[in-house]
Amino acid sequence: MSPLIGLVVLDYVVLLFYLAGLLAIGYLFSRRQHDSQEFFLAGRSMGWLPVGLSLMATLLSALSYTGIPGQGYEVGMRCLLMPLSIWLILPVIHLLVIPIYRGLELTSIYEYLEMRYDARVRLLGSGVFVVWRLLWLGGVLYAPCKALAIATGLTIPMPVLLLVLGVVSTIYTFLGGMRAVIWTDVVQAVIMFGGVIFITLSVWSQLDGGSQRVWTIAETLGRSEVLEPPVEQASALANKSQGFDWTQKWNPWGFIPHFALAMFSFYIADQITAQRFLTTKNVASARWSFLLNCVAVSVLMSALTYVGMCMLAFYFDNPNEMDAKWVANVDPVTRKTREVDGAKALDWHDDPVNSETLPELIENGRLLRPNRNTPITSPEQVTGENGTEIQIENLAIRRPRKTPLDHGEFVVNLKSIDELMPRYISRHLPMGVAGLLLAALLAASMSSMDSGLNSISTLVVTDFYRKSSWAKQPVAKTSNEVGKEKSNVASTDGELAFGRKLVIVVGVSATLFSFLVSQIGDIFSIMIGVINTFGGPLAAVIFLGMITRRGGGLSAMIAMIFGMWFSIWIYASNKYEALEILWPFGPIHEMWTITLGFPVTLAVCWLGGFIEGQVKSKQQLEGLVWGIGSLGKRNAKVVAAEAGESKPDDEEMTISEFSFLEEADDEK
Repeated sequence: MSPLIGLVVLDYVVLLFYLAGLLAIGYLFSRRQHDSQEFFLAGRSMGWLPVGLSLMATLLSALSYTGIPGQGYEVGMRCLLMPLSIWLILPVIHLLVIPIYRGLELTSIYEYLEMRYDARVRLLGSGVFVVWRLLWLGGVLYAPCKALAIATGLTIPMPVLLLVLGVVSTIYTFLGGMRAVIWTDVVQAVIMFGGVIFITLSVWSQLDGGSQRVWTIAETLGRSEVLEPPVEQASALANKSQGFDWTQKWNPWGFIPHFALAMFSFYIADQITAQRFLTTKNVASARWSFLLNCVAVSVLMSALTYVGMCMLAFYFDNPNEMDAKWVANVDPVTRKTREVDGAKALDWHDDPVNSETLPELIENGRLLRPNRNTPITSPEQVTGENGTEIQIENLAIRRPRKTPLDHGEFVVNLKSIDELMPRYISRHLPMGVAGLLLAALLAASMSSMDSGLNSISTLVVTDFYRKSSWAKQPVAKTSNEVGKEKSNVASTDGELAFGRKLVIVVGVSATLFSFLVSQIGDIFSIMIGVINTFGGPLAAVIFLGMITRRGGGLSAMIAMIFGMWFSIWIYASNKYEALEILWPFGPIHEMWTITLGFPVTLAVCWLGGFIEGQVKSKQQLEGLVWGIGSLGKRNAKVVAAEAGESKPDDEEMTISEFSFLEEADDEK
């Protein structure tokens, strides 16, 4: 198969057809959008198969689709710790979370916080999510687009690309609601699986030895062990035992609990994911969808890890297929850009290293000899005496050769690993196939975008609009139902209109914010790093509420706020040198943020419950807490009292009485 340099017209045609297909799906399902339940929850009629694939596609965004192969290149089989972690949380999600969320027929998962604690905790949790995801949406568009544009040489200007993706994802979400979101995710999931197969077969066909060559190189370079680090990983691992180490990312003692808790917070505290459970027909369907999600995530993550090892083998045997900036001025210890005294360091985005820029870079002394800190003084030192193209081996530091390999591994900049697969796609896959896979990568970011748009709209309507009397009256007046104005209760068709307007507002805001992100780059990464610490404390408060009666509204609010502050403290003081003084306990990896933040929040909330006392009775917590009634089935008198239809009796209704009522209802 001859390599194709860059994208061709057919690839761009495929991209356009893909985007048009997404709009068509949105239009197709627009005819069903008659009320808010259909728009937000697909009428609670979705089967387990599309929901399970949608869950997988939402979890594995464009950043994951390019990032996991990058990590597979870097650490090999150790990436399998990620799919392992998701199975550790399956029993809790299967037996506890899904029966409660789906059984209660929630619209917003933060409704549970009001039932379990009080309205203040619900508003705090929902508000945290809305702010978190509003800021996140701009980056979820920008980050993958930037990586793809750089790696593949897309000729579409970045603002135009961001605008197109933002507009398309907003339109089909506006038209088709959650049903369109789920089915576009299904299309994306199929293409993601197909892409892995195409890339793997392509690499095998271009290697002398095929799949065996991939394994030989991975095994020799230390990428074949699950519980052992690569032999020549960064110096952070050098001279250290394989025991417990607070600074290592891939130490299993730290990474497994980190990733398990990250996945747990994703499924219990994130409306974007948990809302998928609420779209299913019943609890059983939701459980099957989660099981399918676990299988699909495990298979795709493992396959993407193998793709990373394929990239390792391909670029090892074909080093001149690398981008020169991946290897130029790379420090072998830190894997970051080396500098020379008095010379400006290479900028990752603004200083491409190619035959056109080479003379100027050399003249300004900004390219270094691979094994010394002296500048390159002539183009021939890079291209060879009679060459015109850059020779990677003349720019790259090479590790010692490993038998039976004929040369050592080239040291690449850590920033390059997310560009490995996109560059391969654009240069070595057939016409049309490359465009389809790049469309899938872009659509992966759109999947996160559309999910965020629908979920934020759902929360604003459910947790804020419905709770505000000033907002209900205008919405009610849009209904054709007689007397609705007097009831002051928002109609479902009125909520649909308002929810659709919110999608437009949020979509436009996120798209505009992605333009801003393109200008501030590093500031956004800092902001998102801090904001993403919110998931652990929020998950801790929800989880504690599900397993114990201990803790009320006040202790939950204090615990959530303290947990967020504690998590930000860990993250910021260990990531940024200027703030190191704030963490006097010695350096730890930033992944410990959620691993420590989660139990600290649990402890504060639980201990606060002793001080606050028992706020809610056993009758009020029936169906909300493990061991009190049937999960997801609340006491009928409590529900009626909360709705203002009746007052609860002085005596609590026993579980046996409640079961009798259920049996009577079933007989009817």
